[in-house]
Amino acid sequence: MARNWKVRGSARGRGGVDSSKDFTIDGLNSYGKKKKKKRRHSRTIFTSYQLDELEKAFKEAHYPDVYAREMLSLKTDLPEDRIQ
Repeated sequence: MARNWKVRGSARGRGGVDSSKDFTIDGLNSYGKKKKKKRRHSRTIFTSYQLDELEKAFKEAHYPDVYAREMLSLKTDLPEDRIQ
């Protein structure tokens, strides 16, 4: 048994378009189409070497810049987007 929940907003979004939405809890939107599920990254398992290098780098800078992340990526054999 699917329950339909309607959320209506009186505020208008950008350009004067009504921002109200219909939601259902059965995985379908109000138009009967399946909702797309977001793909999640699988958890990265770090080696002890990678952990040591990452910890050293993050002690120096909590938010490394792009250059530092690229260097860490090369050094640890991790994709740059996994170094955050």
